[in-house]
Amino acid sequence: MKDLLVHLYMTKLGASYRAFITHNPGVDARLLAGQAPDGIIDLLTPGLPVGVGSYLLNTLFTQEEICGRPLVDGSPARPVLGWFRRAPAYDDLVKVKALKTVKLLADMETVFGSGAFPDMTGYPARSRCRDLAPGCPGQHARLEQHGHVEQHGHMTGREVIVNALGGRILFLEELAQALRENGAEAGGDLADSLQVLALQGRLEILPSLGFKAPGEITCFRCGHTAKVRAGPVRPGTGHDQVYHDRCAVCGCLSVYCEQCSTMGESRLCRGLYALRGDQAAAGCSASRAEKIFCAGVKLRGVPPLTPAQARASEELAGFCRPGHRDDTPTECLLWAVTGAGKTQVVLQAAASVLAAGGQVLYAVPRRDVVREIAPRLRDALPDIDITANYGGSTEKFRRSPFVIATTHQVLRYYMQFDLVILDEADAYPYKGSELLRRAVRRAVKPGGYTVYMTATPGSELLSRARRKQIRLITIPARYHGHPVPEPLIKVASPFIRDKQGGCTVSSFIADLLGRWLCQQGAQVFVFLPTIGMVEEYGPILRQAVNGFAAAELLQFSHSRDPLRDRKADAFKSGLSRIFVTTTIMERGITVKNANVLVLEADFTAVFDEGSLIQMAGRAGRSAEFPAGEVVFAARRVTGPMRDAVNSIRCLNRIAAREGYLSGE
Repeated sequence: MKDLLVHLYMTKLGASYRAFITHNPGVDARLLAGQAPDGIIDLLTPGLPVGVGSYLLNTLFTQEEICGRPLVDGSPARPVLGWFRRAPAYDDLVKVKALKTVKLLADMETVFGSGAFPDMTGYPARSRCRDLAPGCPGQHARLEQHGHVEQHGHMTGREVIVNALGGRILFLEELAQALRENGAEAGGDLADSLQVLALQGRLEILPSLGFKAPGEITCFRCGHTAKVRAGPVRPGTGHDQVYHDRCAVCGCLSVYCEQCSTMGESRLCRGLYALRGDQAAAGCSASRAEKIFCAGVKLRGVPPLTPAQARASEELAGFCRPGHRDDTPTECLLWAVTGAGKTQVVLQAAASVLAAGGQVLYAVPRRDVVREIAPRLRDALPDIDITANYGGSTEKFRRSPFVIATTHQVLRYYMQFDLVILDEADAYPYKGSELLRRAVRRAVKPGGYTVYMTATPGSELLSRARRKQIRLITIPARYHGHPVPEPLIKVASPFIRDKQGGCTVSSFIADLLGRWLCQQGAQVFVFLPTIGMVEEYGPILRQAVNGFAAAELLQFSHSRDPLRDRKADAFKSGLSRIFVTTTIMERGITVKNANVLVLEADFTAVFDEGSLIQMAGRAGRSAEFPAGEVVFAARRVTGPMRDAVNSIRCLNRIAAREGYLSGE
């Protein structure tokens, strides 16, 4: 992981001045010398972590000064209402800004301790641009044109970077990987190339972790904000981050974001490079854009829509049509019963956006669902390049008009998509995660659309729909026109322990599994609330079914199982008949002839109404076997169990009343 230490500087270029930060003053000097051969650069600080340097820049300078402010007779232009005050000369401004820099760093040292920052002796330090960056004439022009990246196809080096970074927010190492996945290689120092583009206003250089105030930090990738102080943790202080020592990478402050560390460590000395999707499109030639995003999009192999699906599809396509009014919502809740065929319903809206040259993100909470849904979408849109982005994916950074990704991977997108479809909006880990909510919101282009799809919407989404803050579209019936199987509640202990500590399956459970396997020929989902229970009861269940099914036909797995994907694939293909698992399989997996058994269904810490509905929804999903069976087995009946049964029953009644069920 490369650190990013930056200098805060001011520069006088003829009749204007500006302020900026740079990791390499020579790069800036070469480019600035081309604009003003006699320009000067005043370094206000030595190298500081980018999180500190960015805070100094945005605190001590206005946006006008950062972009470039004109001078009048060597002084900054006076405001209209301040004509009676003499504007300070540029040299005086440098002195004032330098003093403020020292004071602000001193304020920060009250939080982190004396000596937390490099010695400021010798600063500000002045140089002429041509002296700071000696080299052959025209060196700055080469940097400006090619950006130190090998040309790729008909694009200049600068366009290659813009194309790879467009619509993303990435670490330097991730951007290098993005270039490789898109068929380009850096032909020099990539950080220097990015600095040139930032100076030109083509992209943003951000700290991955930066300051909002001397003792308050924010993660610019995930948005988490926390207070920070030096010393040991004291209970009740309300400080989320604690500075202990020096960073092993840069030798400065050791603070990092714990909220998104699984996606790479956000530190004060680690930079992020960001480019909005709409700005990236403007930076590439029109011919190149046409090659990336095709104008002809046709759906193939999609079954005819049912009346309920067709109505919802038409409403959704109309909702996503470009040119919405300012007073209409840009978010939509698609509330569909489990097995309603939500994917087919959103395809027409997605195809319309793609045909108009837009980009689509299909986001799901877990990688299992990505692996399940990707082949179906590729079959339906064979002419569209579709990438699947999840932990372990080999195409995380490859550009395509249609991306299927887990919500964690969405952290790397930056205002890229015209349409974001969030499937299973109520599922873990998206549910209750402000981090992932911010990621999904940031992935949408300004003016883009977001569709939340779920069979079990939370109270917040329903409340916003009732207040007409978001559009509501419902699908109360499954695509095959049969009702959702209503669960049977069986009050019984699923497992029986003897005095010696042994454990066996109750006769009711054993008989039920035998009937489902032998008489119905069904496959069976068996859900348990915890990983520990799966590990303990999986072998016991395997022994119980050994009398009427081969032992290898029962598999058990969970999120920590390294063979999880292999076992899930075996179950989906019919190689195994019983799959004992946790709620990781409550969504996104379809087996034609499936029954569902939820054991320990009264475990309310895990099994709420939504999860019970989703697990029950695995049954009866295919038209060949629409009448699957669902059993909730527990020692007692809980509120979530009753609510789940009542919700399924209620939606079935609505579907019958509206004429969407067969024979109704």
